[in-house]
Amino acid sequence: MIACSLLHLDAASFCAMLQVVLLGISLIFIYSQLRVYRQANMLQIIGGFDARWVSTTFSNQRARVCSKYDASAAKLSREEIAVLGFFEDLAVYLKRGIIDTSLVWDKYSYSIEYYWALFQPRIMKFRSDQNDKTFYDQFEYMNGMMASHASSQALKYGKKDNEELEAFRRHESELLPS
Repeated sequence: MIACSLLHLDAASFCAMLQVVLLGISLIFIYSQLRVYRQANMLQIIGGFDARWVSTTFSNQRARVCSKYDASAAKLSREEIAVLGFFEDLAVYLKRGIIDTSLVWDKYSYSIEYYWALFQPRIMKFRSDQNDKTFYDQFEYMNGMMASHASSQALKYGKKDNEELEAFRRHESELLPS
């Protein structure tokens, strides 16, 4: 600013333009720093979900859910509630824009697809019986987001037949220690 005031009157325009350019550069820098911060935050959050997903306790819960799954069961087991709760929690972060769809797709779409197919009939029955449309609605939302993402990428996602669900359950059941 001092150097600008020492210049001729025509230089005032130059100084104003220089300030605008410097302001623009500063805003670009701030924006890029915010993007880096957001990415780091997403990675930290997804790292927490990953740690939970692969933990011995949660792996055992997933294995027990799949090895003992009963489509006609009236109540959810503790393990089923834990698995569904994981997806419900993940969906809240997705819905609020804290983590993005492509990251969830890359990390969990396979599991979301199969666990939703496995539990959807029981969730819908419970909603109907209780007249409560909010029962695991975040998980349903996330499944819809995964389906939309798959569609936009021309990828297969969605309905699973009994044979596919049985293969998935067998695979997850293998997480139990021998």
